[in-house]
Amino acid sequence: MTLTGVWELPYGRNPNAEGNPVLLGVFGGWTGSMTFTYRSGTAENPAVGSDVNADGNSSPDRPFIDGVMAERNSHVGGDFAGVNLRMSKKFRFGDRRALLLQFEAFNLFNRTNYSGVNMTWGTALDPRSTYGTYTSASAPRQLQLGVKFEF
Repeated sequence: MTLTGVWELPYGRNPNAEGNPVLLGVFGGWTGSMTFTYRSGTAENPAVGSDVNADGNSSPDRPFIDGVMAERNSHVGGDFAGVNLRMSKKFRFGDRRALLLQFEAFNLFNRTNYSGVNMTWGTALDPRSTYGTYTSASAPRQLQLGVKFEF
């Protein structure tokens, strides 16, 4: 699920707005946008990690757990949630020139989103100690500032 939105903040949006010129210059005319993304955990296949049935292909070999072969997609990995934010403001200088200030935040709340999981059970009756542990994560919070001059 992805939700997005763009907002023009109402303060100072009108070029003929009345009020303190400094406050209008600093706080007026901002545009904000946000993206929220959520995905449930993905299905993963437990694997033995070796060619136990001697067919020349080790990837589909699944372990026996409590005497029963593990089913395909029987393990659910971590979910993903993220919020990205962008704020921008344009300062006009005449009809043809403008300065655009931008601030962007990716993974705004710095949520850890795991992206890899170790699904190698091993050949023993009990799993390896690393089975089901996460092996990687998506990017942490990133902040970005930008300035653009239009002429």
